[in-house]
Amino acid sequence: MNKERATWLYGFILSFGDHVEVLEPVSPRQRIKEAAAAKITKLYE
Repeated sequence: MNKERATWLYGFILSFGDHVEVLEPVSPRQRIKEAAAAKITKLYE
């Protein structure tokens, strides 16, 4: 998957908030987890 498509897909997945969970593959799951944590941290700074 190219970078533009991956960026769009991760944003789309994150738009569901806590109503979605990425189960596999592990690499995108980790990236979504890190992006979600960064967004939450930024919100409360």
